[in-house]
Amino acid sequence: MRRALLLIAVLSSCSHSPSRSELFQLRSQCKDLADKLSQNNPPSGYFADDGKVTVQAHYSPISNRCYVLLFETSELYAMQDKTLLDGQSGKVLIWESITSSSRLGHVYSEEWTHLVSGQESYAHADALISAKMSEGDSDADR
Repeated sequence: MRRALLLIAVLSSCSHSPSRSELFQLRSQCKDLADKLSQNNPPSGYFADDGKVTVQAHYSPISNRCYVLLFETSELYAMQDKTLLDGQSGKVLIWESITSSSRLGHVYSEEWTHLVSGQESYAHADALISAKMSEGDSDADR
């Protein structure tokens, strides 16, 4: 047990935080990945008729991941969806949807997919999206 803790301490001290220029480059690359993902995911289904897509990219130095948030809205069908993607793989991480009659949330992981309808699943998915899209932000990074 003691050896494992020592190994974790040594490994964590070996990782370095990116410099300001590296952070700028990683964030720029993340934005480029987000643009490509948005081009590959045009509005479909209910959003095909009048859908609008907004794309937001966020590079997290904590997890060393690029997160891409696709926000789709349809005034015609009174719907909105948020989909959080892994910017590098394009894999869906979290999805949430609001319609006039329901709120749903999906949280995906390597082992399972979780779907529970109702306010609780939506609130959980929404909180996770907010956390991931602000992960690693600090005043020093801005």
